[in-house]
Amino acid sequence: MANIFIFITAGFALISLWILWCLKPKPAFKTPETKAFNPGIFKNFYAKPNLFVNSSEQALFFILYECLTPKYHVFSKVRLEDIIAVRASVKNAEVKWALRGRVKSRHVDFLITTPQGQPLMMIELDGASHHTALAQRPDSFKNGLAKSVGLPLHRIAVGQDFHSFTRKIMSELH
Repeated sequence: MANIFIFITAGFALISLWILWCLKPKPAFKTPETKAFNPGIFKNFYAKPNLFVNSSEQALFFILYECLTPKYHVFSKVRLEDIIAVRASVKNAEVKWALRGRVKSRHVDFLITTPQGQPLMMIELDGASHHTALAQRPDSFKNGLAKSVGLPLHRIAVGQDFHSFTRKIMSELH
């Protein structure tokens, strides 16, 4: 009987400590600050000779540009965060920062906008790397995000006919 009393008392004490720990005020989330840097680090960077990763990206860009300009604008390598934002209804700063982190370091290959800058359509050029399991998760995320915000995302594979793809999207834009 004494063992049961000790067991119940110990259990009650542990539960009490756990409740107190849960009720303890948590420090407010603080946005990470930019760390100080040594200007000597700049020697480790260089300007890339071309915005496009490969000749397929460059070829698709020029076809889109030729066919869509001046009625539409074509941008390359646009950060998702520049197109899609976290809703203001997300009040928890830590959650908002984590959601922002999902879009701030990702981009779409091409963005079609009105001349006033209104996003109309995103385009991803999928090369061989998009067939890997590693690429499927970010591709799936972009697909879901585009659908969620109501901004069309079109995918075209390297090797497909860029001219017929461009005609197809032009018919959607009109």
